[in-house]
Formats: sequence, C-alpha cells, structure tokens
Amino acid sequence: MSTETAWTTLAAITMVGAAFWVVTTLAFVALVRSPRGAEPVDLPLSRSRGAEGPTGANVQTGRLDVEGRPEDLSAKLARALGLAGLSGSLTRVLEQTPDRVVFDVLGVPNRMETVARTGSGAGVGKVIRGEVVFRASGSNRTRAEYAIETGAGRGLLLAGSTFLVLGLIALVVGFAVVKTFAVDSTHPAARAQSVQMLQCIHFLWPPWLFALLYRRSQNTLREALTVLLGNLPYL
Repeated sequence: MSTETAWTTLAAITMVGAAFWVVTTLAFVALVRSPRGAEPVDLPLSRSRGAEGPTGANVQTGRLDVEGRPEDLSAKLARALGLAGLSGSLTRVLEQTPDRVVFDVLGVPNRMETVARTGSGAGVGKVIRGEVVFRASGSNRTRAEYAIETGAGRGLLLAGSTFLVLGLIALVVGFAVVKTFAVDSTHPAARAQSVQMLQCIHFLWPPWLFALLYRRSQNTLREALTVLLGNLPYL
C-alpha cells in the first residue's frame, strides 16, 4: 500500500469515527433526558395518614381512566399487589383507603445495572415506593393517578459516559499510533495496517447500549403499573 493510500484510509476512518462519536454523544444525551411518556399529575407525594408516598427526583407520574368505583378499584389494586406483586417483584401494601393505595416494591433487582458493573445478573435492588389515588370522574368511571419511583440507573449512566470518554481517547490515540507506526512506515505491508483504525469502533458503540438499558430500567415499573390499573375492572 502506498503512503498516500494509507493516509487516505486513516483519515477517512478517523473522520467517520469522529462523526459517529458526535452522533453517539448527542443520542446518549437525548435518550437519557428525553421525556418517558408519563403524564404529570398532582399527587400528595409527602406523608399522609401515616404512609409516605414516593419522593425524590426519580419519580414518574401518570393517569388512566378506568371503569368502576374508586373504593372497588382501590381494594382490587391492593389485593392484586399483595397477591401477585408488580413486574415480578414482591410488593408490600402500606396503606389502602377507599381512594388511595401506597405500596413498596421490595428488592427490585436492577439486573441491567448489575450486569454493567459485574457481568452477572445477581444482586439485591432497592425498595421502590409507589402511590395510586382514585378519583371519580363520571358515571361508574374513575381516574387513577399514580406516582412511582424509578431506579436511579447511575451505574448505566456512568458506564455510558465512561465509554464516551474512552471513545474520544481511542480516536485521538489510535490516529497518532496508526500514523506513526503504519502510515509513516517505509514498509508497504506495515502501511496496509492503517485499516486497524477500525478497531476504535469497539469503544464507540457501547454508549448506545447503556443509554437504551437506562431508558428501559426507568420505564419498566411504570409500564407494569399502567397495565395493572387498566386490568382492574376485570379482576
């Protein structure tokens, strides 16, 4: 391979890699910060009648109109949570009144974050607080408004951010190394190794994975609760 061809190959791969890194960085930020589809509601998220609702920054809220009376739906929800739990996790009902249910999801396993840190699916997760308030909205119709905590997902965010930094370092260091030992070499066979710059891709794609896993970890319990509320009239 000629010096000109080797240089062109290195420059092309580096520019494509740099563009991919920029797109990855923007997509990572967008996936982490974009709305997750939960509709905001006004719920008592502080201490009420001895049971404290979900608090903190990692809270998702939403509302759903279902058929039935508030007192019947509240009793059904408490019974369903106590018997089957939420999203496959044990659930403890803390308070049940004719218009409100407060519960804890016990030992929620953040398996995706555990895998990111240790490479295994084992581990004990956090206790997550949830709250549902039922308000009559018409003839035999009830509006269920909920708030539920989400996993913080700090491990996934840290892993994704780390790979963004490593990707930039890989592009800079890889360019310098390949230019020095391949492009500037006097041996044609060595110059052909300029294509090894493609190895940088191993540092550029992981942020996509961690961002998508983070989004999924944030949405799992909210989606499970929404499905359960929608099914209450049939329980």
